[in-house]
Amino acid sequence: MVVRRPGNPSLFLVLLPVLVLPRSRTTGVLTLVLVVWAPLCAGPARYREALAAAGSIDDERAYYQAWTGREHPTDAADFTPRQRNLQDAVTSGRRVLIYQGPHDEIITAPLRADLPGKAAVLGVYLGTVGMLAPVDVGIVDFWG
Repeated sequence: MVVRRPGNPSLFLVLLPVLVLPRSRTTGVLTLVLVVWAPLCAGPARYREALAAAGSIDDERAYYQAWTGREHPTDAADFTPRQRNLQDAVTSGRRVLIYQGPHDEIITAPLRADLPGKAAVLGVYLGTVGMLAPVDVGIVDFWG
């Protein structure tokens, strides 16, 4: 026989952490402070700029889909076709610092004489740049 009891199981789950604490004056005061503080944080004391900033979060997956032209860009082969001209600049034989600009243009600058290697590539997509660059070419992390 199943007996139904009135009550809200969600309320029980919310109160469960409080119910396992020993009953004392300190616990009661801390619980009261928490019960008053939580609605204040969720309501009038909430930091409003955080809500506006949430709308500017980037959708990285959509960016990579647009950049590669593939529905599911998960493999290195999805990223390398857009960087073939970068590989051509690396294999040109000149001692240069190479960067692929935002419109896929290749930007080069002379490489400092004290740096080892025949070239250096400033890479935003380190995995792809690392796959395309020969062993004797340095890879510089765009993000630092």
